[in-house]
Amino acid sequence: MDENVKRLYDKAGFGSYTGGAGLQAAIKQLVTADPAPRSFESLTSHLDHTKDESNGGKQAFRKQEREALISLQHSWLRAMVTTKYPLQERMTLFWHNHFATGFAKVKRANLMARQNDLLYRHALGKLGPLLQAISTDAAMLIWLDGDDNTLKAPNENYAREVMELFTLGVGHYAEHDIKEAARALTGWKVDKASGRVQFRSRLHDTGSKTIFQQTAAYDLDSFVELLLAHPRTAVFVTAKVLRAFYKPAPSADEIEYFARIYRQSDYDMAALLSSLMRYDAFVADLPNRTLVRSPAEWMASTLRATDVAMKPQAASSFLKDSGQVLFDPPTVAGWEGGEAWLSTTTLLARFRFAQVIGQNAKHPDGLSGSDLYTYWRDKLNLKLGRTSEAAILPYTKPKKPSPKQAASILALMIISPEYQKG
Repeated sequence: MDENVKRLYDKAGFGSYTGGAGLQAAIKQLVTADPAPRSFESLTSHLDHTKDESNGGKQAFRKQEREALISLQHSWLRAMVTTKYPLQERMTLFWHNHFATGFAKVKRANLMARQNDLLYRHALGKLGPLLQAISTDAAMLIWLDGDDNTLKAPNENYAREVMELFTLGVGHYAEHDIKEAARALTGWKVDKASGRVQFRSRLHDTGSKTIFQQTAAYDLDSFVELLLAHPRTAVFVTAKVLRAFYKPAPSADEIEYFARIYRQSDYDMAALLSSLMRYDAFVADLPNRTLVRSPAEWMASTLRATDVAMKPQAASSFLKDSGQVLFDPPTVAGWEGGEAWLSTTTLLARFRFAQVIGQNAKHPDGLSGSDLYTYWRDKLNLKLGRTSEAAILPYTKPKKPSPKQAASILALMIISPEYQKG
C-alpha cells in the first residue's frame, strides 16, 4: 500500500486506512460526502423539555441533559471511529471549533446535536449555505444572543463574532459595521418549548444599513453575500484549514494561492481540500508529523486502530481530562489547539488513556515481543524515533510476552511523542 495514502488518512481522517487505492483515488474518496448523513438529534428525541419551576423539576432537567451530553459525546467519538467518511467527520470537528458553541450556555443536548448534524451535512460543502444555516441555528442563537437581537434592542454579539472569528478576522471591519450588521440580523427567535427557530418579521429592522461602506436594506441573506464578497473571508478560512490539515505555519503565498482556489470554487470546501491534498508540497510533507492531534482526533485514531470499545462515561471523562469537552468548547474562540494540547495535566490524561487501551486491546496470540511491536506499529501506522524505541525495547525481548508486557508495548507506542502528532 502507498505509504502516502496511509499518511493522508492520518492527516485527513482518523488513520487506519484499509483500502488499496492510490493517492488520487484516495483523495476522491475522502472528499466524497455521505449521501445519507447520520443524525444525532434523533438520539435526543426522548428528552423531556417540559418547563418545571420546582427545584426537583429543575434538578431532574439538569440531570437528564448532563446524561444526554455524555451519551452525545460518546456517539460522536464512535462515529469518528467507525465512519466511512472520515474527512467529513474531521471537517465537522473543524467547524465545531470554528463556530464554537457550548453546552454550558445552551443547556440543551438536543440543540447541540442538531447543530452537529448541520455541521456534518455542510462539512464538505459551500461556505455560503453553511453561514446562512449556522446564523439561524438554535444553539448558535442562544450561545451568541441572537435570540435577543430585535428591532428595538439590537444585540451585537453574533454580528461581532461572525466577522471577527468566523469570516474576516480582527482589523477588517469597523464598530459601525458591527452595529449595522446586528440590525440586519434581527428577528430570529428560538421557541423555548420546541427549540425550533422562527423568523418574526415584526422584530426585524427593515431600514437601510451601511456595512463595509455599502448601503442597502440588508437582511441575513444579503449580509452573508457581503461577507462572501469580502476579500478577507477566503483568506481567513483558508488559513485555518491549512493550519488544521497541512502545517502549523503555512506561508503567506500558500494561503493566498489556496484562498484564490477557494474563492473561485464559490467557497467549496471539497474543492479546497482536493487542491490541498494534490499540492506537491503537501504530498512531500506527508511523512512528517507536524500537527498535534486534538484529544478527540488522537482518541478516535487510537480506538479505530486498536478496535477497543469504550463506555460513554469513560470516553467523556478522558476527553474532559485531556482538555477537549466535545459540544462544550471553553470560549467562542474554541480550543487553542496545537502545542497547547500537550500540557503536563493533559499528557497525564493521555497516558492513562494509553494504559487503558494497552490493557483492553486484543493482542494476537503466539507473537514474540518484537513481532507484537511490529504488529501494533503497522496498525498505528507509526515510525518511532530512537528515544521512543529505546523506552519500548525491554518489553519486546520476551519470546512470549506477558499480558502486562504486551499492554506496555502498545501503551508506550500510543503515548510516544511521535504518535501525538498526525
